[in-house]
Amino acid sequence: SLYISVGGANGHLWLLDRRVGGFVNTWTAHEDAVLRVFPCGSEKFASVSSDRSAQVWSVRGGEVVRHGRVRGLPDSGPGMCASSLALQLFPHAPKQPRVLYALAGHKASVCILPEHRKDDEAREVRVERSNFFTDVGEKLTRHRMNSLAALVLPLRRLLIAGCEDGALRVCT
Repeated sequence: SLYISVGGANGHLWLLDRRVGGFVNTWTAHEDAVLRVFPCGSEKFASVSSDRSAQVWSVRGGEVVRHGRVRGLPDSGPGMCASSLALQLFPHAPKQPRVLYALAGHKASVCILPEHRKDDEAREVRVERSNFFTDVGEKLTRHRMNSLAALVLPLRRLLIAGCEDGALRVCT
């Protein structure tokens, strides 16, 4: 990729052009701190913020274009953090959707990131937060589970959640 994007605690994103060796663009992308920026191809990326949103961006000639926004990511417990976010990409199948997994405390959201449309209008997606359940169907509360890390195994379509109690929870 020719571009590198970084996010800040003030909700700003900076775009670095590797050919120039410096920043070529900066803008306010979120209302709160940017937790993580995911590359989504050679000129696309997604940013996730503690304002409970994710945004999908692309770069066209150094200009940044927003393609979509996801609202309603989880905020329970200590909140989302960089390690509790995972993006499932299929690098060898670019037509496959990009799936975002966001964990916070005992809640999770899973959504397909909005793709670029021909009409150039940014899409907005709202997701619902879900609780985790035990293998016997018992709802896990914030006192029983606090997720700290997420990892996606794309070939098996599994999400592994690392929790505060030292347990690994495998979700299908």
